[in-house]
Amino acid sequence: MKTKSELDEMTGLFNKTTTEYTMDGLLKTGEGLLDVLMILDVDNFKTVNDTLGHQTGDDVIKKIANLISSTFRKSDVVGRIGGDEFCVLMNNIPSMDIAYAKLNELIQIMKYKPNLSIPEYVTLSIGVATNEQKSTSYAALFKKADDALYHAKLGGKAQYREYGIEPVKIETDERPVAILISANRNVCSVVHALLPVNIKIAEASSEKEFRQISQEDKKRAVMMYVDVSGIKGDTSTIWNQIKEIPWIEMSNVFAFCEEGNVPQYLQSLQSGVADMFKVPLDHEAFKRRTAKQLELMGYK
Repeated sequence: MKTKSELDEMTGLFNKTTTEYTMDGLLKTGEGLLDVLMILDVDNFKTVNDTLGHQTGDDVIKKIANLISSTFRKSDVVGRIGGDEFCVLMNNIPSMDIAYAKLNELIQIMKYKPNLSIPEYVTLSIGVATNEQKSTSYAALFKKADDALYHAKLGGKAQYREYGIEPVKIETDERPVAILISANRNVCSVVHALLPVNIKIAEASSEKEFRQISQEDKKRAVMMYVDVSGIKGDTSTIWNQIKEIPWIEMSNVFAFCEEGNVPQYLQSLQSGVADMFKVPLDHEAFKRRTAKQLELMGYK
């Protein structure tokens, strides 16, 4: 009975009261440790209820709750504090890099929605605040995160903002470019989430979109990801077309192949690609091997 009273009936997460009480206790006793409070708001949720009905709205909330709880560690506190609003406390982390990785992963997954089966226009906006390695209260940190959330919404939604830190405005984006050719939302979300932010991604899901990649991005292209996992039959024609592209070297091309599809593996190898990844993607393997390749190319 006690446990049940602490949980949100729909999602199984902590309810608002338990979330506030638990987080406040951790924040007040966490002096000297880095804690990160996040407020996550579902973008355009009212449209779901108004156009698809409250039953669909409930289903969307449950799916997003499962996504959030599965993204964070068991030691993190995750709660539902409103109809379409959640709160997460990452307690005692060694650096903000860990939080940034989680935030980026969530934003990208909600953008591409691999296997989520929720409306395309539903995304997440997130406000972030840290305790600056000294004890604080839930109310004080929540106020800062809420202010950051307001600016995330104001800035166009589907993004996160950190309290006290202005978003980076790139007037002329001169980052090196990774070309991503894939129509698979799951593949796209992993690449966007795990590639370092100093690498710009130029994405194309079709031949038409590929032709529309700007000349500036082509000039700065240092690597290319080609997803052939969804292609039935021979893929050699595609690889021959890739070989003819003058602004990319095959030694900097990576292939995404369907797991267990031996012909795809062989045809990719024969084309001279730098590396191959099986789909569904192993996140850790992709991150590790891509980082190694970038280091060999002089990018960190």
